Amino acid sequence: MDFCEIARRWEPECRDALETVQIGGGAMLPSELLMFLALCFENRIELVVESGRKNGFSTEMLCSVGDWRVESVETHVIAEADARLASRYDERLTLRHGNGKLLVPTLIDTKKRTAVLLDGPKSTGANLLYPKIRDSIVFCGIHDVPLLGSEGGGDSRRASIANGVLYFTDDEKYLAAFGHYDRVWMDGSGYKSHGDFIKARCVLGIFPGGLWDVDR
Repeated sequence: MDFCEIARRWEPECRDALETVQIGGGAMLPSELLMFLALCFENRIELVVESGRKNGFSTEMLCSVGDWRVESVETHVIAEADARLASRYDERLTLRHGNGKLLVPTLIDTKKRTAVLLDGPKSTGANLLYPKIRDSIVFCGIHDVPLLGSEGGGDSRRASIANGVLYFTDDEKYLAAFGHYDRVWMDGSGYKSHGDFIKARCVLGIFPGGLWDVDR
């Protein structure tokens, strides 16, 4: 499967949102969200369950394109962000306050083609939740996967997460094609190149659900 081609196919559907939605501190990168959104289109997703919305950038991106319903969970709610999201996307978005490890499994609708985006719990914590929901979903995005060569045992932590992974968004071919969407982040980061910028961050991993190959 050519993930770059999937992103290229659905990029026109996402471009306006990628270029106009305001990014807040600590948000996922636009290039990471492009891959998740493209896979939602490609797999005819009807419901997205998001855990970890913080300032609402990823949530707003999820609600700015497509026609899927969004269930969003956050432990540490930012009232201003939630008020903004509720005023704009009330018809397709449900904002929930609670622990994603507990709530996410309860929000998956087995009658709908569902994708899950885990950005809290993150990384290895998300990897513990993923097997519990895998059979009922089409795919799962896990954020804050360590880059290879990162400090603090990043290689071993990434290897522990990588079992069964379909794709990581630090793929060089992918970043060469779509990394320009991250420019608004990079310009204020102090890094001279997009490559150095990406190396200082974590990435998104795409993992298959039990319905990944069903009628796709």
